[in-house]
Amino acid sequence: MSARPAMIAALKNTIHRVAPDLQFWGYEGGNILAAIAGSGGLVALYSGLQSIAGMPTHNAASGIAAAFTRFPDIIVTTGLAVIVLATIGFSHLFSSDETVSARIWLDRAASIAGIVLVAAALFFGASWITFAAVSFVSASALLRLCRISPVFLKLGGLLLAAGGFGLAGYGLTSEGLWQMDILPVLTALTGLYVIFASMMTYQGGIYECSADRSNRPRNPVIPSAFDPDGWIGRLLETHLDRPMAFIVRSIALPAVFWVPSKTKESAPFLTSMWARLPWRLLTATAAIMTGTQAGFIFGLANAFWAVGDIAIGSFDWKRSHIEDDAHPQNDPAAEDQPHLTETVKPVGD
Repeated sequence: MSARPAMIAALKNTIHRVAPDLQFWGYEGGNILAAIAGSGGLVALYSGLQSIAGMPTHNAASGIAAAFTRFPDIIVTTGLAVIVLATIGFSHLFSSDETVSARIWLDRAASIAGIVLVAAALFFGASWITFAAVSFVSASALLRLCRISPVFLKLGGLLLAAGGFGLAGYGLTSEGLWQMDILPVLTALTGLYVIFASMMTYQGGIYECSADRSNRPRNPVIPSAFDPDGWIGRLLETHLDRPMAFIVRSIALPAVFWVPSKTKESAPFLTSMWARLPWRLLTATAAIMTGTQAGFIFGLANAFWAVGDIAIGSFDWKRSHIEDDAHPQNDPAAEDQPHLTETVKPVGD
């Protein structure tokens, strides 16, 4: 056996083992960096915070409203960072098996706070990239809640799609787009393929809701709103499931033409990874090459997101595949891939 396959297998094994951490730090780090880029860079962010601190206020409510009106990107970016840092801190505090309920409430609080910031970003006119970043953070919190109901896969997918629209909007509204600069074009394409990947996440929620019903007793207790049979679950099923499934089947999957058909059919996480990864790397390179501080930070954001994409793809690296790479002469004993709602960890983008 040559050394190269063994090294590749060992690398895959390592990535697969630490995938949840890679996913969290990659996506959430990228979200914070993208929001900072939307604020104009670190210097602009610091200057904006100083200006906010010096604003005269009569009361807290009027002060917050005035700050949102004058500096929407600064306020949303700060709120986004607080959500992410609080999630990190409390996640370590609630890391034991006895604190599962506390972690669920933490994710609920993070998702609500994130959705409030998404609404504020829209209402007060924050930049497209800031809107994208806070949408991704909200999606991450919702997707973590899939441990209690697969409906949150659908809701998280919708917020991921909103973030994709934000990225695409950021690219399409850049002045350089009409001067045929490559960065706005790549950013818009990145946003488009993030939308496609988010629809695949939503479709995963469709499958998981169906599986959840088949594994449940025939006469369950009255379902909660977020249960597959609750009013939100039924609302999504009635109005969005069929259109989403059609778009994935007819547009999203064919658009990822560089991914083999077999991978699309059997490896949804790898498909999602390859739908986004090339555009992340190209956009990161183009952004860094602008030579500006905001461009460099946006390039780093895309590089962090790429790490998160790889972590997502690793969920389809079954143990049998890893062992087969390292020991091709053996007949690998196939292991079932973990259930989707057991493998999905914090997802920001």
